[in-house]
Amino acid sequence: MEARKRIATAITDIHRGSTNAPRSFVHVFLRETPAGRKSDAGIETPYTIDGVYRAGRKTDVVLELKSDLCKAYTDIAGVRLDQVGARISEVPASWVMEGGAILPEPCQEGEEWYEAEAAR
Repeated sequence: MEARKRIATAITDIHRGSTNAPRSFVHVFLRETPAGRKSDAGIETPYTIDGVYRAGRKTDVVLELKSDLCKAYTDIAGVRLDQVGARISEVPASWVMEGGAILPEPCQEGEEWYEAEAAR
């Protein structure tokens, strides 16, 4: 159970550091997957990080985010990097609601938005 907490915290911290999203916007679900599951590339990856975030991030940010997530997972879970897959899907900001409000586009939040989120 302690490893699961550390993984969830690491995922939250990495997402926050990469996207500047409030911690409350990061939702982590850890679930078991069936043995023999294959990635979209046909590679068996017993552990998969599957994320969704607001579209509009630069490719280098996404690649670094996936790399950092996989590295943290391997460090905490004690598994090899080749056993971990990562996929991040993008959705338009207008498809995402948190706390009853539609999210702004990435990098369009503004100081007022961050202050309102901090006050929640």
